[in-house]
Amino acid sequence: MDGRDRRRIQLIVVGQEPIEFVVQSFHGTHVMNVASWKAAYCLFPRMTLEEDKMCLFSVRRRQELLAFDKYVGRGFRPLDVKQAAKQSEELRAVRRVGDTFSRKLGFSVMRLDGQQLEDFRRPLDDFEFKFNGRRLVGDWGDWEDEE
Repeated sequence: MDGRDRRRIQLIVVGQEPIEFVVQSFHGTHVMNVASWKAAYCLFPRMTLEEDKMCLFSVRRRQELLAFDKYVGRGFRPLDVKQAAKQSEELRAVRRVGDTFSRKLGFSVMRLDGQQLEDFRRPLDDFEFKFNGRRLVGDWGDWEDEE
């Protein structure tokens, strides 16, 4: 090793609202983190940051399985969806970005020529998501009562 810091940030560009992509496409809770220009959010901080657990929704390709092995090597314990739903209120609740379960890291307010920048996208905290028994699903509106 040459002494340089090897930490990396992965930036993913998608053709839809990023939060929709994260919630509906990512294969596990341990990588469900999002950022806007105002803040970064960890959607499952208790499971991910405090308990070193990851809920795995599906493995479709060998590459995804290898990705899980990488996190196991970093100390994460994998849980299947049934185990995770029993153990984690973070997973059982109807959620919003920035809710009491999320962890938020706010950024400084940006200004350009003395003017505060406006965010013209939908606010992240308008997006709701929940576990449907198999995986996470999300929506910009209110959930209908399903009982």
